[in-house]
Amino acid sequence: MTDVVGYFPYLNIWPFVQGLPAGIERVVASPRALVEFARAGRLDVAILPVVDVPTLADRYEPLGDLGLAVAGPVWSVLLLARRPIEALNGARICATPESSTSVRLLTVLLRDRYGVRDWQWSPTPEAADAWLVIGDTALAIYWDRQSGHTGIRESGHSGVRESGGARTFPFMYDLADEWTRWQGRPFVFARWVARRDRPAAWRRAWYERLLAALEAHLPRLHGSGPVDGLRPRQIAYLRRFEYRLSPAALDGWVRFHALWREANVP
Repeated sequence: MTDVVGYFPYLNIWPFVQGLPAGIERVVASPRALVEFARAGRLDVAILPVVDVPTLADRYEPLGDLGLAVAGPVWSVLLLARRPIEALNGARICATPESSTSVRLLTVLLRDRYGVRDWQWSPTPEAADAWLVIGDTALAIYWDRQSGHTGIRESGHSGVRESGGARTFPFMYDLADEWTRWQGRPFVFARWVARRDRPAAWRRAWYERLLAALEAHLPRLHGSGPVDGLRPRQIAYLRRFEYRLSPAALDGWVRFHALWREANVP
């Protein structure tokens, strides 16, 4: 039987997917799409948005401590805004259709950190006052702004405003950094899971395969030499992640889960 493995089409998965064995079927899709594939029983092993893992607990079991978490800026989950985040009451916000975790994180930050209680979701960024962008698209925006402007002014939190105000969304917020500044914990974005209806030895074997991939590739990322196929800024990005979730990261997940449930975010 061929195992079906699902993962995101994003750079942050690189240390895991470089070591995937031959002979598997790969499903590469957005976080939301992977969740739907999992609900349909189409995946054997997958990395899934952390907010959706509890809803699939009867079918999938976390593979130990393997996942994606960041303490501080992640660079690839950004809120771009036309005005400061604390002034977004009544705003129209365009949310990426790719992610469920980032939308919930933004909702918790708006509601509980900045006291923003009244906003509407907009289908397009052109008509929006703010725009939630994730993944490699967000990463490209972040790198463009960091490399293309020398007069960036930081506010008291992680929002930044570009000098000259030439861009459509002059304020930029890194949501992982917003979380860490507020809660003092890493933010967990995703966890690897495997089917519960398969033998425990099979799940253990998959944990060991993914762990072996990390052990083979993380030293290269943290070394001083080049890594084939990766630019220096991509390596710097990948170094930001925890790929084995620390106790602090798991505590951050518990805190986030409680806040999101309290906010009654669907």
